[in-house]
Amino acid sequence: MVRESDGGPMTTDLVRATWQHLQADDPLMALLGSSTDWPYWLFRWKAYISLEGTSESMIVVSQNGSWATANPHNTMRFPKLQVEIFTDPERNTLKNPTGRTTEVRALEVYEALDPLLHMPYGGEVTWGADTVAVRILGSKRTFGEPEILPVPEGDGMIRVRQMYEVSLG
Repeated sequence: MVRESDGGPMTTDLVRATWQHLQADDPLMALLGSSTDWPYWLFRWKAYISLEGTSESMIVVSQNGSWATANPHNTMRFPKLQVEIFTDPERNTLKNPTGRTTEVRALEVYEALDPLLHMPYGGEVTWGADTVAVRILGSKRTFGEPEILPVPEGDGMIRVRQMYEVSLG
């Protein structure tokens, strides 16, 4: 849905706006893998590459329900934004895991990403650009610390997951 606001066209496509917001951060993008088809491995809703064996990281942004009931007095919305970081172990020429721990590398990505999405004191900001701008009134972590889980049958790959409670206005 697109609507007009004081700053021009606004949308309620939180996932796309978050994707644009994150891709504008060069230090974060430098921590992700890339290929000829994808300049950086930041995806909406699902991954479009196979990460296993790459020794790289990628991010998948999606929406996962809501964190509060609808406001009966206005059109504010309260979606839960889900961010997953997948990291493949550093590997040698035989594709065996080696080097720094995978968790440390994944948490480096998380530490670069979290300040872009966690706004503990609220305040009005815009994520996205052009026709996919979303007005954010607040965004805070759902979990104090991110979940760190092995990827089933991922040969050492791990997933770091954090949810953000977003207030759209």
